[in-house]
Amino acid sequence: MPTSPATTGDWALPVALPAGSQFRRFCGRPCLCHNLIQDHMFVSLPPEDGQGPPDCAVLPVANLVALPVSDQAWVTSWEAAFLNLVRTQQESLSALPHAVIDDVQLERSRASQRARAPAALG
Repeated sequence: MPTSPATTGDWALPVALPAGSQFRRFCGRPCLCHNLIQDHMFVSLPPEDGQGPPDCAVLPVANLVALPVSDQAWVTSWEAAFLNLVRTQQESLSALPHAVIDDVQLERSRASQRARAPAALG
């Protein structure tokens, strides 16, 4: 049974896609969630015939529910590499706000020192 809304790295099921959607055929097929793009998720689905590249789509997050377990046997080598890249970028980006804050604090400190320097000389 689905457990929660899907996030990056989860295996999920597409559900309740609109009848006119070109992706309706993906309903009920497990997919691997890659990137969140606003309120949509880039997903890949194992090929139905077990051959060739996976099917890919951008689906509404509201129509994806996480599966309680993943099946790593479905992950192709390029998907595994892509997931590792996503995780690495997320870790790098998580440090970005701290780096920006540190830069701002450093610039404020330098500006404060420059403002005091003429007064100290006079």
